[in-house]
Amino acid sequence: IKTVKKGMGRCAIEGCNKLAFSRGYCGDHINTYAHQNVSDSSSTSTSSTSSSVSADAGDEKKNDWLQKVQENQEAVAGKSQSRADFAQEWTNKELRKLVDWVKKLGTTNAQNQVVVKFGALFKATQNEFEALSGNLKTAKKRGIVSFGPDILFERTHDDVDIILLKETVEDENPSVVRASPSGPKPAVARGEASPESGPEMCNACNKRVYKMERVGAGKLVFHKTCFLCIDCKKKIDPKLYCSVAGRVYCKPCYMVEINKPHSEQ
Repeated sequence: IKTVKKGMGRCAIEGCNKLAFSRGYCGDHINTYAHQNVSDSSSTSTSSTSSSVSADAGDEKKNDWLQKVQENQEAVAGKSQSRADFAQEWTNKELRKLVDWVKKLGTTNAQNQVVVKFGALFKATQNEFEALSGNLKTAKKRGIVSFGPDILFERTHDDVDIILLKETVEDENPSVVRASPSGPKPAVARGEASPESGPEMCNACNKRVYKMERVGAGKLVFHKTCFLCIDCKKKIDPKLYCSVAGRVYCKPCYMVEINKPHSEQ
């Protein structure tokens, strides 16, 4: 099909010289034009519908993906907590089993406590515990049993007594954060380093001392520029200072100070 410019009076179909009276086509070929238009319109509509469906499908996939990501994140957070709970539950179960074995194999001492030798316990429970020494160490930390060494080894500590201190194992919830013991903090004198990791203050100017400018004199801390003799105000060599009752002197002033009569001091 050959299309001609608008305004020409002949049919647009090549080889047809008839006059065109409807959109560039003669009466014989108007049906061909209509068929072509319908095909083009149909294909355009189909293409548009396909694009729309494709876009909708893409949005749906994106939403599904975001939902799955969120679900995975929630699942990971839940798994972390459930793993901690499971580990604590497993530990409590192992400790209860340990208590039962100590009671089963042990004897009562003069203090009415159940006691068993580590060697006997190890030999009897080889197929019961994955790590007997680790379980005993945990039990010792929780005040369930008592023994000497920090960690027990086969043969080396076979004669060590395992003393049962309590027969019940209380559940511990890993989600609960234990509060640190409260109480008044020890006072720190001016210029002394805090026992915690807080900032150090200069004994002379009472301003913060940083590591690069720090000079220590016993328990006292100074800036390098503040490390002066209390009498002559001269800078002191950190290796050659003298100190009396929290005051620092250069050596000459210190000798004068200690040779003063008691009443002048």
